[in-house]
Amino acid sequence: MPKFIAFEGIDGSGKTVQIDMMEQHIIEMGKTVYKISFPRYNGVFGSEIGKMLADKRHPNAFELSPKDISLWYALDRFDRMRGWMHWEFDYVLLNRFSLSNMAFQGSRMETEEDAKGLDEWLIGLENHTLGLPSPDSYIVFDVSPLQSRINVSNKGARDYVGEEADLHEKDEDFQARVRMRYRTLAGNLSNVEIVDCLSADGAMRSEEDIHKDVLEIMDRRNII
Repeated sequence: MPKFIAFEGIDGSGKTVQIDMMEQHIIEMGKTVYKISFPRYNGVFGSEIGKMLADKRHPNAFELSPKDISLWYALDRFDRMRGWMHWEFDYVLLNRFSLSNMAFQGSRMETEEDAKGLDEWLIGLENHTLGLPSPDSYIVFDVSPLQSRINVSNKGARDYVGEEADLHEKDEDFQARVRMRYRTLAGNLSNVEIVDCLSADGAMRSEEDIHKDVLEIMDRRNII
C-alpha cells in the first residue's frame, strides 16, 4: 500500500505549490507518486460543489447544513477513489481530503462539542461506510485570513467561479474560524501537523523554507 499524504489549510494557503515540490522530491528519491486534488470540479459531485461555492446553485455552500454539504465532498472523493489501483504507487499526494470536511464544516457548528460530534460522524462516513483511506499524515499550512485573501486574488480565473473568489474564499470571518478548527484538530488527531507559513512580520515564508519543514515532519514520522 502507498503512503497517503494529505495537504490541508484554509483557502490560499499554498497547498498546490507544496504538493508539486513534494512530488518532485519523491521522484528524485526514485519512488512513484500520484497526486489528486479535491473537490474535482469536473466530476459529477464536484461540479455541483463548484456551483454551490460560486453561488450559482441553491441551496448554496452556506445554505446547506454542514452534514448535507459534507456528503457532496465525501461522495466526490469516493467517486474518484473507488476501484482505483492506487496500490501501484509508493506515494499518493492529496490536495484536500477528509480533514477539510471536519475543518470547514466543523467551523459552522455552534459548539466544540457539536463539532466533535460531526468529526465522529464524518470518520464513520468516509473511512468506514465509504471505505476511504485515512492518510498517514495531514500537513496543514497555516496562514492568516488576510494572507489567504491576498493569495486567492493571485489565482486568476478558474472554471467553476471565473475571476471571482468563491463564497468560502471571500468570507474572512469564516476563514478565521476554519483556521482555528484546523488547530483544534491538530491537537485532537495524531496524524495532523501544522506548518506555520508566516514570518514574524506576517508575510509568507519562502516556498523552500516551508518545504523543508514538511520534509522534517515526513522524516520524523518515518513517511519519507
